[in-house]
Amino acid sequence: MKILHGIDIVDIDRISSSLKRKNFLTRIFSEEEIKLFKSKNFSHKTIAGNFASKEAFFKAIGTGIIDFSFKYISILRNINGSPYIKIDNYLKNKININLSNTSISISHEKKYAIASIIIII
Repeated sequence: MKILHGIDIVDIDRISSSLKRKNFLTRIFSEEEIKLFKSKNFSHKTIAGNFASKEAFFKAIGTGIIDFSFKYISILRNINGSPYIKIDNYLKNKININLSNTSISISHEKKYAIASIIIII
């Protein structure tokens, strides 16, 4: 058994500024994530938390985003509001990781959003 871990922290104001740029949401986030953001009135904290989660995921698998797109993964919420990761088939075939052994935690505090991801392989 091997444990992979990734963590990232994001300045919420930086994400707020990025949201003013054309196509930021559609370039970084999946349609499912954008629907989630809409249901949360495009909360900048939620968007920053998802962004940090994507960064943390790529850190955990050890690739960074060089070979992949942020849109290959979606950070969604289950019925209880807990975050989970959904990856597209291209990435799934490339990294060959079972996401049922994945834990994600997102938190916000004033100016920052932080995400931590643990994957057991």
